[in-house]
Amino acid sequence: MHFLKTWFGVRLALVLAMFALCGVGNAQSSDVIAIVGGQLVDGNGGPPVHRSVVLVKGKKIQAVGREGELQIPANAKVVDAHGMTVMPGLIEMHTHLLILGAGDYYQWFPWLERQKRAMEVMKITAHQLLMQGVTTARDVMSPTDESIQLRDAINSGKEVGPRLFVTGAFIARNCWMLSTYYCDKITTPEEGVALTRKRIASGVDWVKAWMGVTAEDLKAITEEAHKAGKKVATHGTNDAEINAAVDAHVDSIEHTGGAASGPFSPQLINKMAQSGIWVVPTMMQGWVYKLTEDFPERVDDPQLKKDFPPDIYKLAHEQTEHPERLQYYFADIHERIKAMPDAWKQLISGISNHILLGTDSGTPLNWQTNATRNELILFVQNGMTPLQAISAGTRWPAMALGKLDEFGTVVPNKYADIIVVDGNPLEDMAYMKNVVHIFKEGVQVK
Repeated sequence: MHFLKTWFGVRLALVLAMFALCGVGNAQSSDVIAIVGGQLVDGNGGPPVHRSVVLVKGKKIQAVGREGELQIPANAKVVDAHGMTVMPGLIEMHTHLLILGAGDYYQWFPWLERQKRAMEVMKITAHQLLMQGVTTARDVMSPTDESIQLRDAINSGKEVGPRLFVTGAFIARNCWMLSTYYCDKITTPEEGVALTRKRIASGVDWVKAWMGVTAEDLKAITEEAHKAGKKVATHGTNDAEINAAVDAHVDSIEHTGGAASGPFSPQLINKMAQSGIWVVPTMMQGWVYKLTEDFPERVDDPQLKKDFPPDIYKLAHEQTEHPERLQYYFADIHERIKAMPDAWKQLISGISNHILLGTDSGTPLNWQTNATRNELILFVQNGMTPLQAISAGTRWPAMALGKLDEFGTVVPNKYADIIVVDGNPLEDMAYMKNVVHIFKEGVQVK
């Protein structure tokens, strides 16, 4: 009798264990998302995978394959991507969350400080970027404390927006109309080193040096930042700035090719190529003027009215109704519009695999609602293949950030930062306006 009781007890335990295992199996299957049927452009630059399947489990990509070859768990949530394109979330390498396309900075910045609404604006523009398909962004000028707070709030799930990398206030010799809220002024390289240490101690991801810094300043700031494992960005709009940046071993140069001076010397292009420096042309920063001349109605974008509180919309709209009045920003714009395409084509031809998607979004007429797709269009119009343009907006920025092992391509074990586009961007990059589904770290945010 004792033997029978023991035998039945063992059998019951085994049955219960089997039920428990089945329960665990079902639970594991049910939290899998399967993105099925789309053309997969994984960001690596190779040919697309047609009728793909991407399995997402938790925050990570679990598996990638084709329909009929990769088994889809029975209880997976299926996202139908037939007729669409699946690709990595975009990475915006030069945005300004603090500004939202408003033009008159002499009004905008004092108003923000008086109203104490910097964080409110930054939350709005971060959300706009995310809804464009930008799952990671580098903010290169915002108040240091607020940008760090927002970055950490997004990372913890308290706020919605792209994964952020921030520089905080930049380091300069000339702060223009900006207060120390946005810009810290130096007069010597030693002061640059001290400010770099202060900025790093505050928790920034990158350091930005700009506006009047000397070659000696830049070298000192970069050396100090690199000691702490931080990277440095600076402007490189002309030969002198680019040479100084390359000689200082800066990690990225911004706005390259955006001046009215025209093409660079072949020697300078070769120097940039040999250095491996990352280049962020921010083509949209000036090209928005031409887009607005061609279609003035774009300043009445109804999405902006939806996104902004009435008083912010009113102020921003008033400042963009007459862009020709923004002479400090667009004084030589027609000369720039003529010169920029030749410089961009030269950059793309000479250093195409070190050019990054960055738009200067937030600058006048350059809204976070559409800047990234417009930049991708310009990449293709000026010599990139569509596959190169997508890599410039995904894989290469992840490399520049030192995070390619975490995101930037659609491959197993990376974060599931994935967008689904209605149409084929490899045929026409304008399809990037049709972002239907957005996943950030496995969470569907659109």
